[in-house]
Amino acid sequence: MNTTKDDDDEADLLYTIIFNVILLFFVAGMTATCSLDNLLSKFRSKGILVGLSIQFFLNPLIGLLVINIVELEPEEEVILLVLLSSPGGTYSNLLCSFFNADLALSVSMSAISTLAAVVMLPFNVYLYVEVLSGSEAKLNWAGLSATIVCVELGVGMGIILGKRFGGKKYQRRFNMFGNVSGIVLLVLAILLSSNEEPFWKKPPVFWAGTAMPPLIGASMALVVSSFIALPKPDRLSVIVETVYQNTSIPTAVAFATFSSAAAKKAAAIPVVYGLIQATLSVSVLVVGWKAGWSYAPEKERFRTIILNTYQPYESGDNNEKESQ
Repeated sequence: MNTTKDDDDEADLLYTIIFNVILLFFVAGMTATCSLDNLLSKFRSKGILVGLSIQFFLNPLIGLLVINIVELEPEEEVILLVLLSSPGGTYSNLLCSFFNADLALSVSMSAISTLAAVVMLPFNVYLYVEVLSGSEAKLNWAGLSATIVCVELGVGMGIILGKRFGGKKYQRRFNMFGNVSGIVLLVLAILLSSNEEPFWKKPPVFWAGTAMPPLIGASMALVVSSFIALPKPDRLSVIVETVYQNTSIPTAVAFATFSSAAAKKAAAIPVVYGLIQATLSVSVLVVGWKAGWSYAPEKERFRTIILNTYQPYESGDNNEKESQ
């Protein structure tokens, strides 16, 4: 019995180290992709304020509402709240680039939300998981702290690397490095979470609970961004950035704070959320393009708009759609 427990402890420690190290690489690569000066200048954008407000204040509230309505496992509840307290995911930038929503706003929101997460992630996790949720599953704060430190180190490393190695050549390399790290985390999460109970065999209530937050968040982002009359390409970016959460952080948190068996079950939350957010984001962008909300001509062929960019590069050369 002792041998089995020792083996489990060693497996838990190994998972924690692997996921946290890859997470550090992921955050560093994504942060280094953007210039700090560029990011700070974007704080004047109303779109940034709308996106960050929904991401760090509304999304965790939606998660709290969902776990009080939908019956999930205690560990799944915790990881859903951690996911909805995390910064934006960077694959949203790729989608906004493909469908010609406002790419500058998308990249800036992703990077600034990563910087803001240094403070907001631990604050929201403590507030919603420890104080408000009443969940039976308790976080291992030593393990969670290690994950948060990796996020903070990743942001710091990314800023230093971005300042030391400027230019598009290095930005592409940093972006590729971050993307590969994120894909590795996703693949590991899929393999481990499907080990005992594959995510596609999860009950309907699990899928409903995971799908509700991005659907509600997207609706709120559309209403608010339209109410304050953001340009239409900006509205698309705000919706996508609100929906798209960083699934690497909750995956790492699951393996850093729970036993390996519980972590494998809880890791299905970011896997399924990732599938839902990708499907929802692509749907919004395709409808937005066809409705004339993106920079790409709505009557152009799909293959053409995917392979070409219509982004404005100067204020005077602005294809910006008029707001309503």
